[in-house]
Amino acid sequence: MRDPSSAAANKPLAAKPASGEINAPTEHGISSSTIQRQHRSRQATELDADRIRSSVTRLVSNSVGGLEELTAELEKLQEFLKCETERVQHQIDSVLSGVGIIIDTIAPWKSPPASAARNSPTNQGLSARDKLKHWPPPPAD
Repeated sequence: MRDPSSAAANKPLAAKPASGEINAPTEHGISSSTIQRQHRSRQATELDADRIRSSVTRLVSNSVGGLEELTAELEKLQEFLKCETERVQHQIDSVLSGVGIIIDTIAPWKSPPASAARNSPTNQGLSARDKLKHWPPPPAD
């Protein structure tokens, strides 16, 4: 980056007027010291403008670079979260499927079928759990 202060230091200063010319009016009625002050003021203003431009450029480039890095990081995080969401959803589906199988398996144990209650006490039509409840089997006649 260019340092505006070093550029200003390397510029030659206007020759100082001789002691008799300090307030000597020019042909337009303006003294040379007034012109020199205006010239120095313009140089100082240009120097300040260069410094401000340099600072703004540096800050903007830092900000844009930081935002680009943040955007890339957020995109990676979004992809990770998407993958994790899919994985967890798959696990939830698997668990729900397993719970459904368990419910289907347990459902007959909760209430024996009405036909089994009307059957003879020979354990026909009873579920495995009901058969265990009646163990040992009644003696055969």
